[in-house]
Amino acid sequence: MEEKSIETKLYENGVIVALNVSTWTGKKAINPEDLGLEEKDVDKRAVQLGSKFLCSKDLRELPLRFERKARYQLQLYGQPFLVNGAYYVLYTHLPRLTEMLNDLQIEFNNAVETLLNHYESEFDRLITGYEPVIRTAYTNLKAKGLIYDFDEYRRQFVSRLWSNLPSKEEIKAKYNFDYVVFKLDAVGNNGHVSALDASLFLESRIHYQNQMRTRIDNFVITAQNAVRQALADYIKTIETKAKDEKLFSKKNATALRRLIEDVRGFDFAEDASLEGQLDDIEQTLSTIEGERILADDEVINSMIAAVKGIVAKGESTLGEIKPLDGSQRALVF
Repeated sequence: MEEKSIETKLYENGVIVALNVSTWTGKKAINPEDLGLEEKDVDKRAVQLGSKFLCSKDLRELPLRFERKARYQLQLYGQPFLVNGAYYVLYTHLPRLTEMLNDLQIEFNNAVETLLNHYESEFDRLITGYEPVIRTAYTNLKAKGLIYDFDEYRRQFVSRLWSNLPSKEEIKAKYNFDYVVFKLDAVGNNGHVSALDASLFLESRIHYQNQMRTRIDNFVITAQNAVRQALADYIKTIETKAKDEKLFSKKNATALRRLIEDVRGFDFAEDASLEGQLDDIEQTLSTIEGERILADDEVINSMIAAVKGIVAKGESTLGEIKPLDGSQRALVF
């Protein structure tokens, strides 16, 4: 039976998830002309309008909070892929990740609605920020005999300012939260080409295959290193908790299960002994109920020692890869 290539194993084990989020800066640049102020009437150096935030920081932060949470979940369950902003996610993680992204999408949209509901009420705060500009512009115009009544001028200024601000519909259109899941396909599928272009196509395809194989190999090695590092960081966390006589929590157990799934997903060498170690760790985890004190718990300490062994094994074979000869390439975790 022919050994599967790295690409094939990569495509069979996971998908690409790309998050697409757009937001509104919350700012609007106002020019003197927008407010009926002409250069010949007012010294622009005296009337500095610039860009102002149209709503409070708390409101602007609401949607951004859920964007940050979504990106954190992608980083937690995926590995950065070849395209900027895209993550490779193992099938074992996909259901949980998409469930969380769907929930965060709802919370993001709710946050946008909250911002829009408070948008008009924020206008009074905005006007307060423009009061020095209103007073300066009025003083300039009055000195030139162009206007006399301050209240009337202020009313006109506020009316023009409001008419130049974006509507709720325009603001809502700036916000978007969605994600796309891509199924990977093998590098170098032939497709259909004419006889005239066949030689050129073959040459370019071979070049593309070689480039992509190198990039994919580098991606897999980087991802495996990231998983090893995550395991090493996990061990440090548990050892620190043990020294401080703290508990092994459900959160600790959940994190270890996720890391075990990562190791399985990136074990492209299909190491039987490694699979046995992972099975033993998962079996131990299934017997741990509730929270337990780490310091003197032999079961947990034995399990953490097994995790250390996996990290040590990975370090001893770090970057080991067979030559690029098509289907015979395989990484050792």
